[in-house]
Amino acid sequence: MAGARMTTLRRVVRASTLTGGLLVLALMLAACTGGGGGSSGSGTPTPSPTPGPTLNGEAPVVTLKLDMRDIAYSVEELRAPAGSVFAIEMRNRGVIEHDFTIDVFTGDASPSALESEEYDVHVLLDRGESATLLLRVPGAGTIDFYCTIPGHREVGMEGVLVIE
Repeated sequence: MAGARMTTLRRVVRASTLTGGLLVLALMLAACTGGGGGSSGSGTPTPSPTPGPTLNGEAPVVTLKLDMRDIAYSVEELRAPAGSVFAIEMRNRGVIEHDFTIDVFTGDASPSALESEEYDVHVLLDRGESATLLLRVPGAGTIDFYCTIPGHREVGMEGVLVIE
């Protein structure tokens, strides 16, 4: 008799475990699929994609990357199309501040980069900071850029922007 009760008890425990597992699985599936029948308006709205930065309402056609390290840029030459808006994503990976400077610039640039009274384009980044600079250069040519932190340009923290 004790053996029959133990077998019955095991069956009840197994059935309860199986039922509980199926219930958890059903709840997880419902949560992943939104729980069924259409939109009731009570759920969390899905955020729409945030538009990226623009220059005078125009999005960049190409994005270039430039890391600033201890007295060096990650690349010495950047290439971009003439007449189109392009972005330069900059990140200071060095241990001190660095900047991206263009002395004379005749195109359009992000307003924040035009705040310097001394340079036409200037973006200063503290350690760990990043910024996106938007530019449009009307014609082909080359534009020099460099870091104005004392001594950095002299040891090679400079480059050229080639507009094609």
